[in-house]
Amino acid sequence: MPPLKKVFQDRAAILNGRLASPKKAIKRVTAIALSPVKARAQKKHRNADPEDHDETEPIAAEKENEDVFLADTDPVAQYQSEFHQGSTPETPTAAPTAFKLKGKIFIAENPGHHDDDNMSAHTFPTSRPPSVLANSDNDDALDIKIVPRNMMNSVPPMPVFLCPSPPETFVEKMAALGTKQALCAAPDITSAKAALVDIQLVLRGPSRGKSGGYIPPDFSPWVRVRMEGIRSHLALYSNPNSTTYGKWGLSARQAAIAVGRDVYCARRFASLSREYITSRKVLPINPYGMWRQAMLADEDLATDVSDKLVDYLSREDVMDKHGLDKKISVRTARRYLNELGDR
Repeated sequence: MPPLKKVFQDRAAILNGRLASPKKAIKRVTAIALSPVKARAQKKHRNADPEDHDETEPIAAEKENEDVFLADTDPVAQYQSEFHQGSTPETPTAAPTAFKLKGKIFIAENPGHHDDDNMSAHTFPTSRPPSVLANSDNDDALDIKIVPRNMMNSVPPMPVFLCPSPPETFVEKMAALGTKQALCAAPDITSAKAALVDIQLVLRGPSRGKSGGYIPPDFSPWVRVRMEGIRSHLALYSNPNSTTYGKWGLSARQAAIAVGRDVYCARRFASLSREYITSRKVLPINPYGMWRQAMLADEDLATDVSDKLVDYLSREDVMDKHGLDKKISVRTARRYLNELGDR
């Protein structure tokens, strides 16, 4: 029989006759068995009167409620070497608030590519321990490819494209202006109104006099379209009731839209209008009609041809051949040329 069980039975039999209640007997035996030797009651106390047994009960109660951190017998004595790593511990005065973690940081031999910036929704396949999203798809559009720094320095430089130099005429104009860099500034409203009045008179034509009305100007369709564009541009720019009043570029754009054109035509209208305000000259000349103009438009050449025609028709053999009875004049020779279509 184990010694502890035999002690319980012997002491229970002794106290069975002394204690009136079996519960008190069990409580007394338990307190004596679990209490340290030095805290146990002496023999004289155990042999005392049964009525004095309450003196030993507070000792057992104190043992049940005492703080393990203030107890004489340390319940964690066997773990001292693990907690304190061989150092001499101090007596604790309160519950611990921090603990030391004894472990080793895991470092993979070949980490590979991993997501350290937490920018992606899924993880990258690495040699690290698997996580919750280890089996997820790895084709997320939010994943950012990290470029090593040594590769960033090896990127070839971007090619440098040199801007073409401005034309000499532009440079000369800017040099003439000096510090007044007003080449791209819009003309003032007063100058635009004065130019608008002049171009309206040109498009109207000269007066017929007493008969009333005006003679239509002899402009080709190519020239008339551009002159009407200049008039529309200046009117939209200088009229206070216009939605583009005082806005040079927008007025040119609206004038181009009115004739069924787009941005290029608007730029041409702006350039022509500026030149007309400055010089009052009709710059647009039809370049497509130059090849249809006859060579006899030159007066010197027309005079030489007329003289040659007069000499040719004054020859006797030519007069006999064509039945001419008199010579012709230069005026008649020119009239002949006009009849032939040389104007």
